[in-house]
Amino acid sequence: MIQTEIAVLRFGLGARPGDLAAAAGDPRGWLTEQIKGAVPLAGNTPLAASDQIFTELLSARDKFQEMKREAAAQSSADPHSSTDPKAAAAPAFNPVRDAYLPHYRAQVLAGAQSAALTTRPFAERLVHRGALAQRLAGLDKALRALKDQLGSLWQQTAVLVVTEFGHTAG
Repeated sequence: MIQTEIAVLRFGLGARPGDLAAAAGDPRGWLTEQIKGAVPLAGNTPLAASDQIFTELLSARDKFQEMKREAAAQSSADPHSSTDPKAAAAPAFNPVRDAYLPHYRAQVLAGAQSAALTTRPFAERLVHRGALAQRLAGLDKALRALKDQLGSLWQQTAVLVVTEFGHTAG
């Protein structure tokens, strides 16, 4: 039974009802089946196509730039306005952020649903580990740049990296 538990608990997202029984006969075979083919999206959150998101973002960017131009023109025409041109040109809301936010939320929800509902937890974990590995590589690059910039002061520097969900980065 120990091989079954290792297969389900160490390599998956955790055992759900029926997982131990499904893997008991052939734990290695169970893992092999986990990684065959593309992992289907397990949730039912509708996601927009990338080209649609990109088109919306371009339109929002154009709207944002137009709003900034209008605000700058109004502030230069009004002699009683602020002397800071950046303050005058900054609109009260950001259409680019507002256009992207619903897509971001839908993708986060779809990822969470997929992780919770998947019938292939090992493959799902590989997907999440890949994303984590990319983020940690970016963190590594940033820390190396900090080390380079600090030069000899690096020897006297302590850096603490804290991540959510108990992940650690050494």
